[in-house]
Amino acid sequence: MLSVESGLADRLGCSLTAFLYALLTDRVFEYVWYGHHVLWESYQSPWIDWRAPPRDVSRGVTVPAPPGAPGPVLPIVLENHHWSRPNRTTLNADFYINPPNEAVKAWVQNLFNSGDVMEYGRDHDVVQWMLNLGLLRFAFNNPHLQKRLQELGLTWQNVVPCLFNYLYVPSPEALSIFRRTPLLHTLLDPNNIVIGIQIRLGDWVFNQPANAAQGVMHLQYGNWHFHCAQQLTDELIASGAAHIPGAPLQLQRRASFLSLRGVSRRNAADAGGGSGAAGGRRKVYWLLISDSGALRAAALQKYNDGRLLVADDFPRNRQTGLHVAATEMWLFGLASMHVVSTGSAFGRLGALAGGPKSLDGQEAARYRIYGVTNRLKHCRLAGPDPTEAVASCGRAATGAETEAVKGAP
Repeated sequence: MLSVESGLADRLGCSLTAFLYALLTDRVFEYVWYGHHVLWESYQSPWIDWRAPPRDVSRGVTVPAPPGAPGPVLPIVLENHHWSRPNRTTLNADFYINPPNEAVKAWVQNLFNSGDVMEYGRDHDVVQWMLNLGLLRFAFNNPHLQKRLQELGLTWQNVVPCLFNYLYVPSPEALSIFRRTPLLHTLLDPNNIVIGIQIRLGDWVFNQPANAAQGVMHLQYGNWHFHCAQQLTDELIASGAAHIPGAPLQLQRRASFLSLRGVSRRNAADAGGGSGAAGGRRKVYWLLISDSGALRAAALQKYNDGRLLVADDFPRNRQTGLHVAATEMWLFGLASMHVVSTGSAFGRLGALAGGPKSLDGQEAARYRIYGVTNRLKHCRLAGPDPTEAVASCGRAATGAETEAVKGAP
């Protein structure tokens, strides 16, 4: 896999297609990452070393040369990368489609949907993939691949968490940034239900001052995301299954008269609070991640009842920025359900990589992902978006998808 452009989640998500191809065809997987950050320093695999150097060393971050070397080198392994032997034959599978080319897009989608993928590139030593669209979902419709996928133990429900967590685990350096925050403890506590909220505004926010006025404006972009999370929260409270930490229980009991669909109602005593401070119910938290620091700060002021979890305002540039992004995506995946910006791959990939979950340990584990745009969305526990609708990569947010909407709640 050769990765040069696009955002972090797009690049990682598309690499899963190349990795699946490697598994299907019994090939070695190598990842050539161009950029001003070293991916391996933030994401590592406990199983394989997928690092491979680009031919053009000037396009990567270099380290001082070891004694006897002619010049600076990339911090990667050098023993057996794909171009270390000049006589290897290479098929250039360049499907980074920019500008859009519908004919090429349809061809590669058909290859994974119904073609004999395992024959593709058979006569070449190396197949060098470049991608900006996800193809995993097509593979599970392909009759040529069903036997091999079954042998690998891969299903549509487990393919993203299986492949992603095999390749990409936040490094100790990345995780250490969050070691003094309560996020991990709260996310792993079985007594909590966490709704992950990802609000992507766009790179333009990095060129604006992060002040209170900007925070109020940015918060308007996320109003429908919070509205969706509130609907899910109301449903959980009405079922008697949960309560908001810090909020008076007497106020929350009123929600118990709401009509619920697809959610088990607890007994009346528990729904009314029962005995003790919380009646034995689980706490509902919202975990917010966003590219806007001003939005995160404004949200903390608005939702100040103890429900909102937000990562500290860590540096978001250089290698530390990649550390923060890697760990935030991993933490986001630990949430019980996810409200995400439909124009961004970051939240979708984090949610899918976290795997399906059961709310009570008794129901079958499932994904609960809700894609939100700039309009009202009706969110219900029993009615998440189809996984296929949130599983693609390579789709960048547009200005139209991130415009604030008048009349948002």
